[in-house]
Amino acid sequence: MGVFEEPNKIFLYGDNIRKAEKLMGRYKNILGDIKLKDIILAHEVFHAIEWENSSLYTNTVKVEVLKIIPFRRKGTVLCAGEITQWSLLKGF
Repeated sequence: MGVFEEPNKIFLYGDNIRKAEKLMGRYKNILGDIKLKDIILAHEVFHAIEWENSSLYTNTVKVEVLKIIPFRRKGTVLCAGEITQWSLLKGF
């Protein structure tokens, strides 16, 4: 529904957002008055911040992906930014 393009462009796909909001309208009693466009925009802004800030936790977190004594291999968690963003947006 949206995409961040380096270095400073954010695209929102209005048609997709409108279709999703229409579907969400069926569940207004559960979801409340959510502005999906604002949530998608905030999500993409976080991607921009993440791209500009290599020291953010989402860019530096490493997990052990292989351990064969005495060798260890650590790798980045590619979805760490997505998990963080959606967690932050819960309260949006």
